Amino acid sequence: MKTKSAYLSLLSAAVWGSSLLAGNALAQQPPPQHGPPSPEERLNRLTTDLGLSAAQVTKLKPVFADTATKMKALHDDSSTPQEQKKEKGREIMHAADSAINAELTSDQKTKFEELRKKRKQDGPPSGGPNGGGERKGPPPSGGKTQ
Repeated sequence: MKTKSAYLSLLSAAVWGSSLLAGNALAQQPPPQHGPPSPEERLNRLTTDLGLSAAQVTKLKPVFADTATKMKALHDDSSTPQEQKKEKGREIMHAADSAINAELTSDQKTKFEELRKKRKQDGPPSGGPNGGGERKGPPPSGGKTQ
């Protein structure tokens, strides 16, 4: 009987100890990244999705970097009203899409347009406290608007 009790005590100590170690390992992982994907991540995703050539990647890299710089400056601009920021953001993205389209083959243009339509259907990209865009669903105040 003592061996069974000792065995159970040892087993519970092992489980408890391993859960502490797992908790420490999880606590040491970096927090998930919030905000829009980096220009490199966007270019890599497009390269994979469209099968871009090395020459296309070279030509498009500055487009993605320039777009990210302009969007960050727009985001950081506190003097522009929100509605104007949204419109300016749309203009920046439209210009980027046009520059990207200029470097694509006809098959890639078709795929790119499909990706853009899907992106619009899926909503805004993740990032920020509300997913990076408009809230979906009722306001957090239990349905009351402020």
